[in-house]
Amino acid sequence: MSIASPRFRDLASLSRLLRLTAGIWGAMSAGGFLILYLAASYSETHSDAATSALVWLALWALSALVFFVVFLSWKHRALHNAHALGGSSLPSPAAAIYWYFVPIASLWMPYVVMRRIFQASYPPASPGEGKPSLSLVTAWWVLWLLDFLLSFSIWGIPESFLSRLVFVFFPVALAIVTVRMSSTLEQWQRAKYQLVSGETPISLPPAL
Repeated sequence: MSIASPRFRDLASLSRLLRLTAGIWGAMSAGGFLILYLAASYSETHSDAATSALVWLALWALSALVFFVVFLSWKHRALHNAHALGGSSLPSPAAAIYWYFVPIASLWMPYVVMRRIFQASYPPASPGEGKPSLSLVTAWWVLWLLDFLLSFSIWGIPESFLSRLVFVFFPVALAIVTVRMSSTLEQWQRAKYQLVSGETPISLPPAL
């Protein structure tokens, strides 16, 4: 049996790029924790601390934007592949992107789409095998929402070491879970492609 349309496009290249940008964003978040704490503690007597905080904030925002764009590209291709792998009643690949920008619905629809991508991509090891556990997807979405909500209160939380540490935990944890999730889905889709087509999946450059 072969896959005629749409054409399967291996996630490997985009997954590598996603893991790289997630790692950079996570590292920027972790490093920024110390910078923000020092800036809050010494800004009155050390003007360089406040300047460093502003520079870091700009670089962190840039890394977050790049990570988000790469993530949307990765998710778009993953949903495209889910269609190619025979997923039924799936939303269009564009749904991997536009739900993040729809008020209210953005609080749950991106999670629903991600779950359906994973469900459609799972390669059963044997006929009749049950549905896969999607706890990783749930953890990703919980961390995503918490990080999103906390991003609005970065300047309102108490300026203490512990509070800043708690604040930084969520983006770092989100980056780690995203890396794990991308690796898992990449392997699932490649394995299911081989089961369905008996061919070696193609590998294309990132479509950014």
